[in-house]
Amino acid sequence: MGGAYVGLSDDTNAIDYNPAGLRQISSFLLSSNYSLLYSVEGLNYSQFKIALPLNKYGCMGIGYSDFGPSEYKERIFVLSHSIGQLKSMLFGYSIKLMNVRIQEYGSDSVFGLDAGILANISNKLNLGIVVKNINGPKISNGREKLDEEFSAGILYRPLNNINFVLDLNKVLGQITCVNIGTEFNVVDYLALRIGVQTNPSKYNMGFGINYNKIFFDYCYSYNDTLSGTHLLSLLMKFDMRNKEKFKTEYIEIEKNTVRKININAATVEKLATLPGIGEKIAKNIINYRLKFGEFKSIEDLLNVPRISVKIFEKIKGFVMV
Repeated sequence: MGGAYVGLSDDTNAIDYNPAGLRQISSFLLSSNYSLLYSVEGLNYSQFKIALPLNKYGCMGIGYSDFGPSEYKERIFVLSHSIGQLKSMLFGYSIKLMNVRIQEYGSDSVFGLDAGILANISNKLNLGIVVKNINGPKISNGREKLDEEFSAGILYRPLNNINFVLDLNKVLGQITCVNIGTEFNVVDYLALRIGVQTNPSKYNMGFGINYNKIFFDYCYSYNDTLSGTHLLSLLMKFDMRNKEKFKTEYIEIEKNTVRKININAATVEKLATLPGIGEKIAKNIINYRLKFGEFKSIEDLLNVPRISVKIFEKIKGFVMV
């Protein structure tokens, strides 16, 4: 989506864009990305990331990225953590070990620190802010300081199946970079994405397909001067917390916030956190909404397949229209 993700950050990509977003993850996630930058041999870029929910202790992320040929290699190891109150304000940080190795000159490593926040303004609006390399790390035996980067991002969701994202990225002494994109969920298992970036100019388009708990994403990025880049991504989700733990956590959320889940705007991921609602019933809610339109009242949930009166009694205090 044009590289805009600071305000969304609801999967393992939060490690790179906004570590605060990790707190939104409720399942163990494992992902891998690969691209050949500008279709140039040797400019391989690969990533491996995991997200591990820690219940009331937030969520932890671990990432590894590898770039370049054997003559010049960049590697980054990342440990991220996010805490905060769901549906309110989330906080996150990343500790990075960055290594550069040049075949003829040796290697050097340095630690970097990123920090971010993610605020849920409403069911349709998120605001994120991130600062990268806030400790001013220096490499090449202290001769070269890595740039600090400041980013602010907005997620706006006018409908339950459409996301609009906008990021502003600023490196001191450089022109501000603007990233903007949109995602449209055509059906529950297919999403289409498009985005643009300025300074330098890039244009992105792609799609995402999910089957059960496996998610495949493809993106093509191109610009006015260099060849295009193909990006492939695979993510797998593993449920690790039982429904009773979900119920306990959501009750704690309700005690501390008056906001409820809007069943006309919520995603499958959010609906699945409701007590007594798993991923299958959450998908039934989405499918019912797509077929018959928005819910007029929460009692309409009783028309959704597999939602019994008993289940409705469990969730009615946590939902709204």
